[in-house]
Amino acid sequence: MTVHGAKGLESPIVILPDTTPGARQTANETLVTQTGLPIWPVSKEMSPDLVQQTKDVKAEAERQERNRLLYVAMTRAESWLIVCGKEQGKNAAKERKTWHALVQVGVERAGARPVETEA
Repeated sequence: MTVHGAKGLESPIVILPDTTPGARQTANETLVTQTGLPIWPVSKEMSPDLVQQTKDVKAEAERQERNRLLYVAMTRAESWLIVCGKEQGKNAAKERKTWHALVQVGVERAGARPVETEA
């Protein structure tokens, strides 16, 4: 089931397969300013302040929504939460945006350490 569909439900085991690289690309998407004015996004170098501010507001809103959905997914687990992720390789900066990476940072800050087991 999707994270959206899991709201209000719980399960003994939740497996969260994080299969996406993070925030989605919206390079050619028309933006709408906070005042309702539609604008065409251009490259960062060519962006007037209004366009860049609108992009920043949109990116922050998307980040907050992804984090909210991660919270929903994590709190559905009664006993076990299993978070899977795909290593991003060359895109190390993008790795930090995945749910797997966010969970990993969180559990490391909480003092968790890797445990090796025999297969």
